[in-house]
Amino acid sequence: MAWPQTSAACPARLKIPLLPTRLGGDGTDIGAFEHQEICIESPCAAVGIVIALVQNSNLPPDRKHPLLVSLEAACRSFERGHVKAGINELQAFEHKVRAQLQKSDPELALKLIETVEVIISALADR
Repeated sequence: MAWPQTSAACPARLKIPLLPTRLGGDGTDIGAFEHQEICIESPCAAVGIVIALVQNSNLPPDRKHPLLVSLEAACRSFERGHVKAGINELQAFEHKVRAQLQKSDPELALKLIETVEVIISALADR
């Protein structure tokens, strides 16, 4: 599997958006996220982070399902070694997020899209 290697102990380090960033002491949301560098074993493990974000969100089950279908398809593609197909599935996921969440939950939409973009960039940079 092509994945950016950083060491034997940590196959890849990705900067994943985790927490909303606030301005100053007034708590004003600037719509950005703090990023934390974490060790990821495989592209599918990285997609697992996005799956967890969707599963743990406040979205109703009928809105989670189509997003999870795309993510699970991407993971299956990566497990088979079909990187391009996996990237295509992640891009389909991004389109679904923009269509379904951008207006109703822009913070979640941004977090999901940023996280997927980090994964896509890591795979494209190989």
